Amino acid sequence: MDPITRGCRRVALLTCVSNFRGGGPGHTALILDDSVYTFEARSDFSGWHKFKTAAYLKENAYRPVVIQELSASRVNASAVMSYVVKSGARDDNFGWDGVCSQQAANALSAGMNMVINPTWGMNTPYAVYNFIKQSGRVADSYHTWPEHAGYNFHEKRLLHNLYHPECERRCDRPPVLSW
Repeated sequence: MDPITRGCRRVALLTCVSNFRGGGPGHTALILDDSVYTFEARSDFSGWHKFKTAAYLKENAYRPVVIQELSASRVNASAVMSYVVKSGARDDNFGWDGVCSQQAANALSAGMNMVINPTWGMNTPYAVYNFIKQSGRVADSYHTWPEHAGYNFHEKRLLHNLYHPECERRCDRPPVLSW
């Protein structure tokens, strides 16, 4: 393992609950130490993009974000990072080589010693979130969705029912910012 991946200590699953104001399937990304790694198509290129966690959360403040911090003793963060680095070196492209939730699931599979396979029906951000929730490897979970986001009562109820118990723990300053 190279020095970049060997030093990685912490991993969290970041689930953007919607694409815009409650619509769309959302988005899946990974937090590795102090950075977000997101697999997506942007105007500059398609594949893994890296952002500082605070900057990424600020960019996505318009939608609910659920964070699941994974147990450092039960998830090998270096193996997750190694997958991301190798996928980037292969020049994996969004769409052709999978979507955000599939690539995040592949990376987490590398660090969890289990197969999280979204190609067998689990291909949405919610499905990956729920699989990780049920895995018994979540050390802490909470949300950062803004109170002013403009979600109506029915949308809030839906989010509450799907993302429970994270919807009960709002963190204005998420603990992952101190990683």
